[in-house]
Amino acid sequence: MLDLQNQQQILLSKLAYYRKVINQRSEEYRQLKSKIAIPRIQRALTKISDGTYGICEACDERIPDTRLRAVPAALLCIDCQVKFETE
Repeated sequence: MLDLQNQQQILLSKLAYYRKVINQRSEEYRQLKSKIAIPRIQRALTKISDGTYGICEACDERIPDTRLRAVPAALLCIDCQVKFETE
């Protein structure tokens, strides 16, 4: 049977490992998010320049201002975004 000090050391080692894994995955998530976000922002800026900002790329309907305030680089209206995410 392990004494209390050994049990604590094992738990601390496991916690350090889990913390390392979580931090690594968080960094991978941030990198992936950047890879996705930057092109979307660039596309939204292009749409501003050519006068099509705020128009859904799937259904050509106007994207509500509330959505654009929440997600300025939104390229799809909420309905089309939901369809896209479920397919």
